[in-house]
Amino acid sequence: MKTKQCEVIQDLLPLYIDNICSEESQRMVSEHLESCDECKMLYDNMLQSTKKDSEDLELDSQKAFSAINRKWKKEKITIACVSVALTALIVIIGYMVIQEVSSVHDYFFPAIHANLRDLPDDEWQRISFKDTDVLVFDSIFYDKEVTLDANGDGAISIRILDRTGNIVLGETVMEPGTSLELDALKDDAEYVVEIKTTADFVLLNFH
Repeated sequence: MKTKQCEVIQDLLPLYIDNICSEESQRMVSEHLESCDECKMLYDNMLQSTKKDSEDLELDSQKAFSAINRKWKKEKITIACVSVALTALIVIIGYMVIQEVSSVHDYFFPAIHANLRDLPDDEWQRISFKDTDVLVFDSIFYDKEVTLDANGDGAISIRILDRTGNIVLGETVMEPGTSLELDALKDDAEYVVEIKTTADFVLLNFH
């Protein structure tokens, strides 16, 4: 039978379950639950309901976190894809500009050409370039190499001297289609290039 004490205990049960009532109230509720089956049953039902609510809340939180995490992953993938696409677009546009605009191409891929015909047979001949008779690597984009075009008539011997006549690169034989590194040459310095060959046509590319 429900008594006045049961009413008081039942009013205290929510606070008791949440462990926010005073020590004296906790002790009183505990003692009453040991002797009252009706209040004990109500307590068990309330405890089970509270536990279920807590589990449901935790599950809802996990679902919400998973949804946010999935959304964030999708956003990261989207950002990464857009970044890759923009980078590729910039590279393609840059490549097209370099290839199509001759001044830009010449800046990033500089080259000095020497087209020689009717050379004296097997005698050293000083090479003259388009506007000068000296070789100058005046850009950081030079690879500092010389290539003998594969369409030439034959091999050549090449040597390079500084302006005072000192040999910087000793006599070296080059076959058509081969390249020679010129790392010994300094930037912005003037060099004299000489070749000798029996070929009728020679095309040298300094790049």
